[in-house]
Amino acid sequence: MVDAMKKYNILKGTLIVLIVSLLAITGLNVLYKYDNKYTYKSIRASNGILTIDNDTFTKGKLVFLIDDWEFYNHKIFKPNDFTEQDIKPEYVFIGQYPDFSMRKGNQSPYGNATYRMRIKNEGKDKLLSLELPEIFSASEVWINGEMVSKLGDVGTEKYRPKIKNSVVSFIAKKNTEIIINVSNFSHYYSGLYYPPALGETKDISNMMFYRLLFYSIICFTTFAIAIFSLSVWFLSNKSKIYLYFGCMCVFFAIHVSYPFVHLLGLPLVSFTYAVEDLSYFMVVLCIICINGSISKIEENKVYRFLILPLGITMSIISIVIPIILLPYDMYFVNIYGKLIDIYKYIVFIYILMSSLVSIYKKTCSEHISSYILVSVNTVFGISILFDAVTSNRFEPIFTGWQTEYCGFVIVILFSVMMINRNRIIIKENEKLTRNLEHEVEVRTNELTTLLNERKRFLADVAHDLKAPVSAIQAFIDLIKVGNIHVDEETRTYLYAINQKSNEVQNRVRSLQEFTSQDKSIGISEKICLNNFIKEIYENNLPDTQACGVNFETYVLEKKIYAKINKEMLTRAFENLIYNALTFTPFDGKIILSMDKEDGFAIIKISDNGKGIPPENIPKVFDRFFTERDNNEPKGQGLGLYIVKSIIREHGGEIFVDSELGKGTVFTIKLSLCFL
Repeated sequence: MVDAMKKYNILKGTLIVLIVSLLAITGLNVLYKYDNKYTYKSIRASNGILTIDNDTFTKGKLVFLIDDWEFYNHKIFKPNDFTEQDIKPEYVFIGQYPDFSMRKGNQSPYGNATYRMRIKNEGKDKLLSLELPEIFSASEVWINGEMVSKLGDVGTEKYRPKIKNSVVSFIAKKNTEIIINVSNFSHYYSGLYYPPALGETKDISNMMFYRLLFYSIICFTTFAIAIFSLSVWFLSNKSKIYLYFGCMCVFFAIHVSYPFVHLLGLPLVSFTYAVEDLSYFMVVLCIICINGSISKIEENKVYRFLILPLGITMSIISIVIPIILLPYDMYFVNIYGKLIDIYKYIVFIYILMSSLVSIYKKTCSEHISSYILVSVNTVFGISILFDAVTSNRFEPIFTGWQTEYCGFVIVILFSVMMINRNRIIIKENEKLTRNLEHEVEVRTNELTTLLNERKRFLADVAHDLKAPVSAIQAFIDLIKVGNIHVDEETRTYLYAINQKSNEVQNRVRSLQEFTSQDKSIGISEKICLNNFIKEIYENNLPDTQACGVNFETYVLEKKIYAKINKEMLTRAFENLIYNALTFTPFDGKIILSMDKEDGFAIIKISDNGKGIPPENIPKVFDRFFTERDNNEPKGQGLGLYIVKSIIREHGGEIFVDSELGKGTVFTIKLSLCFL
């Protein structure tokens, strides 16, 4: 069974590689055929002469100046030089050689050169525009003996690089001469490496517009995806894969922003191209990290000690060589190019094999992630292969390069993978939430059942103890009332029995209070609080008078109403008044007052007793907390706890404010209802 599953995974992974490869190759072939300066159907120059007529530029046609440029290597010729002397040229096509060494080991890749193209017009004079992509790395453009463009300074002694995409316009008469002088002593490309485009002004403008539109779409779309991914990483669980993917998108967006930089013509040539290279290698490094995270090979020795360090090293090299070494040592030109090619192939082979192995071993947490990873690596590899195969035979007209298309496809594939991961996480969270809610409900029901059973048991115990305890007390009282003669020892025993009986009665009473304090408020009714406060006052006035305490009340004239359980709220107020009586001295004062504020009734019970120490105020409503002196009868610490429970059951609040030696104020806040 296991072997069959492994074979199935291998077959599935192989099919994915084949299908993705087929789609990628088909797409890149379409791009090669229909958006390629080298395969575009137009007239071509021959022996340095381009012949045009009235029909050459009809229907938006463009002409790409690729073939048979006159090329004068390591020499600079001005227009007058060609009229004064007969100079024998050699002919090259644009893109044939990346530098001035012309792939000859004994020749320098740096130096000066001259390109010359003549246009023979067999029709009417015509206004044409010439689009010149970046020329490496300083240039002068002459048309019919007049300098129409100058970027940097040409020459060995006064060399100053400047690169910019530019457009020049001229009237193509019977004979037109285009001369381009170039110098390069700092870049790995030299001279004209990308074919110029010739056409009517509107057609050249349209071509540039579509190209910039393409780069705008992939640049800003990728940057938006980067912001989203990095936000998810920062705000959520700090998963490394979101960081890697966000960084990959940022660097890819930087990498494909070069057309906008070239339009500006910034003078920092080495730096801008180093940033372009660095961003590419950082994209590759992020792909390596994503691959390691998904395939779970981060602890693999080959990954940790070869592939990852190699990726970091190449990123550093992409800055060091173009900025520091190339301007001073021309031999690094060839070394740099070979390093890049070798690195690309190593990375492609490794991540493709590791992703295939992850499918075989099921080391990916999600099958779809491993399949997408295989697809990503396949696309990445196809782009590298196409870049090598079509070298010097491809340059896009309206859109972008193969690696840029494939890079954007990789971004989209990883986006799909991230969306799938988020979908799985959300589903798992929902499942966990449902399970947790169910578990909480089950546990709550179990706990509620247990508490109810305990309360019923305690209520039964309190009820069963009440009768025998009362009987004991009755017999003791009978002995006292009957004046039965007992000796002193028996009287002592009776006194002890009486004390213990009172104590047991208090315990039973507390037990009854304890079992009743969690009960619901039951049926509530709309009550006039003015009349309710008066009843509380009248019912408790005899007790306060018996204790020698003055009891006053202040009630609003205008009637207000609240929905309450009269019996339970009466119990709460009696507890508060009893508590105030306990701590108020003889001839003291207790005030029961009421007021109205913002739809609430504010009821206060204040006394001028001894007060509560500040450290005890936060604890007065706690269960079993009591603050009576040793010479006072001890309570069970349930009174104020029960009061607070009753007030909360009514949706109200209770506060306490006290000052030692001056008294205490309990404030109750209840919601009002209206007739």
